Amino acid sequence: MDSADIRRWRAELAELLGSAAVIAEEVPPPHPAWGRDRSPAGEGRPALVVRPASTDEVQRLVRWARRRRVPLVPAGGRSGYSGGATATGGEAVVAFERLDRILEWLPEIPAVRLQAGVVTGRLQQAAAERGWLYPVDFAACDRSQVGGNVATNAGGVRVLRWGMTRRWVLGLTVVSGAGEVLELGGGLLKDNAGYDLKQLFVGSEGTLGLITEVTLRLTRPVQERTLIALAADELEGLLAILRRSHRLPRPVLAFEMFDGTCQEMMSKVVGQPLFDRSWHFLALLEIETPPPAVLAAWLEALPSGIAHRPAADGAEAERFWRHRLEISDTLAQRHRVHKNDLSVPPRALPTLHRDLTALARQIDLPLTCFGHVGDGNLHVNLLRPDGLEESAFAERCRAFDVESYRRVATLGGSISAEHGLGRLKGEHLPLCRSPAELAAMAAIKQVFDPDGILNPGKVLPG
Repeated sequence: MDSADIRRWRAELAELLGSAAVIAEEVPPPHPAWGRDRSPAGEGRPALVVRPASTDEVQRLVRWARRRRVPLVPAGGRSGYSGGATATGGEAVVAFERLDRILEWLPEIPAVRLQAGVVTGRLQQAAAERGWLYPVDFAACDRSQVGGNVATNAGGVRVLRWGMTRRWVLGLTVVSGAGEVLELGGGLLKDNAGYDLKQLFVGSEGTLGLITEVTLRLTRPVQERTLIALAADELEGLLAILRRSHRLPRPVLAFEMFDGTCQEMMSKVVGQPLFDRSWHFLALLEIETPPPAVLAAWLEALPSGIAHRPAADGAEAERFWRHRLEISDTLAQRHRVHKNDLSVPPRALPTLHRDLTALARQIDLPLTCFGHVGDGNLHVNLLRPDGLEESAFAERCRAFDVESYRRVATLGGSISAEHGLGRLKGEHLPLCRSPAELAAMAAIKQVFDPDGILNPGKVLPG
């Protein structure tokens, strides 16, 4: 395409959707880099950026894109790490920031209906003000959007208790790649009339349709929480504590792990270490507060070689959480980092960690890990050493990824736990999906996006 085509498209879309929907030249804050996310999937080079403000405008946009054969890349908060929101080849970015209204509270369920561009943290705050809890929680809640959470089936730190986003989706409004508006679910708690199509769009990363509205279930807030810092020199020791924690009379909310390298770094950031000595592995166990005598007896019965430190109050609990929740951003500020997101059955985590450590040594790269050990999700970080050229670092990371995916497959795991496949992982999907599954996925894509205009090059291999 040439500049004349782009100018013509902008003029057509301005007439079709209004001039406020089309960004012409420089992109204003707070999103200085349209067409890219937090992954190394390439610089954003979209032909244009479109900001629809209603489902009707999204439908008109998709139908226009079909006629013009213009690929569309949906972009929410662009906080992903797999290249799912990247537009590197002249696509049109579809931004949802003008679809940002909370539409309706449904206290009978309880649930909330809202537009896809509402920021997750704003939803959490609004629900809390009404006495409810939206429990899917993760470090990027201050910038991610609800539609993106659904499109990537976002997880986070409390999946162990509350599950992934999929569990909370009651209804969706979606514009398919064929330009049809699909009203899927809504306020129904019971609906067995055929296939549950809305679940196809959860985790589809914008390759089947553009989500414009979401109805999400809510739950009661937790009245009292107890946060306990744990430390061990073997990952097996922390898993033993996880098994024991499920015997407490109150539910486990989170079980988050980080290694000694992360702890050393975060102790400097927070200004206070969790423990007086260094440990190879640390964890944060959050539970609904049991009776004091029960908790005291449980802590006293912990095996030798396990250090523990309950947070004394809410302020200390917040400091404890900083050691885990700020790891990713702190690593990115201090190092050139290659990130990956893997999952295995929790009991296989020690084996996976040993395998990854050995792989990192073979390619001579520093490795540090953290993650949601309670649900088997490990976040893997390779650090570029000083003096190593970017091209050499990237080559080593690619080799590491391919071999790590093979190891994950042998352990019955997944090459993507919660960050999605995006542009970076689709080619490796056959390692954890059978030919029959891949064929079914391709057929589903053809039904909902017959011209292949939605987020091309993402999720499916080839």
